[in-house]
Amino acid sequence: MHTALRLLTTLALAGLAAAAAASPVTTQSHASIRAVATAHVLANTEQFAVNPTVEAGELDSRLTLRQCSKPLSAFDPPGGLSAGKGVVGVRCSGDHPWKLYVPVTVSLPGSVVTAVTAINRGEVITRHHLGLQSKDLSRLHRAFFLDPAKLIGSQAKRSIAPGKVITPAMVDTARLVKRGSAVSILSASPLVQVRMKGKALGNGGTGDLIRVKNTHSGRIVSATVVGPGTVRVTN
Repeated sequence: MHTALRLLTTLALAGLAAAAAASPVTTQSHASIRAVATAHVLANTEQFAVNPTVEAGELDSRLTLRQCSKPLSAFDPPGGLSAGKGVVGVRCSGDHPWKLYVPVTVSLPGSVVTAVTAINRGEVITRHHLGLQSKDLSRLHRAFFLDPAKLIGSQAKRSIAPGKVITPAMVDTARLVKRGSAVSILSASPLVQVRMKGKALGNGGTGDLIRVKNTHSGRIVSATVVGPGTVRVTN
């Protein structure tokens, strides 16, 4: 009886061992690795000028990694995160550690100033010449403008075709107000707008804050340049 019991026990243990040996090792899904890489970029958006969109690339289908016994962690590649095509490190610190780099594409969606009509060489740029177009900023390899107002009053250094992204090399940014020149001071309030004569005490382009002197009262105030020879003081 004891012999039979020992035999059954031995057979049972052998069966369990065989089953354990036959059980496949649980592997880490590629989707979970890619998700960790994507989340890492989105958690560090302060490194980019605008909020990025992220796409993690596919991993080699032949890659097999043991399921991590701890939550995966991510880390920056050498040189840090960057827009465009790059990588993000993903690490397992569990019982069977491993790490790898996941390919990612970081796009920076934004609107840049483009020409909506043809602009001739030497032509002064006005608002009707300009528009905004959605672009992936990471693909623009030259400087660009985000605000059309910064270009109003500037002069084209070359012909610019419709749809072209305008770069600083294409224009001479005009000083809409020059130091010592006469200016019109607009005093805007909710009820009335008053125009006064003044003198600029500094140079400025659109949106710049400069000091101007009211030639009638002698008072010196800070005003925002809003056009050629024109500044605005908000009461």
